[in-house]
Amino acid sequence: QLIRSRNAKDADKAVDDEQKQRKQEEEKTHMQEDLVRQKSIAEAKRLADEEQKRRVQEEEKFHMQEQLTRRNSIGKADKMMAEEQARRVSANEKLDTQEELVRKQNVANVKKAGEQERARRMSIEVATQG
Repeated sequence: QLIRSRNAKDADKAVDDEQKQRKQEEEKTHMQEDLVRQKSIAEAKRLADEEQKRRVQEEEKFHMQEQLTRRNSIGKADKMMAEEQARRVSANEKLDTQEELVRKQNVANVKKAGEQERARRMSIEVATQG
């Protein structure tokens, strides 16, 4: 009876240890997923900040060019403004495409992390059931 009692205690301890380990692994995975999300958000913010700075510089450059053009001729100014508008449209489309790519990459990173977590949990369940 003493041996049975020890075996039951050992089995209970093994189950408790396994549950603790599983919980620690889940917490670690959640922390990793949060880190991936934070990095993706930080990268998107950095890209947006860079683009905003570039736009401000382009705007300032455009205004200086516009002033110089006014001194030369109205016809030249009209032409330059049309070209600048076309460039801005192109730059905005490029930015929209870049932002969409960043969003898609963020979604893919989160999905991948989720899939890895599900696969890990399933392997733990299979291992504990087997």
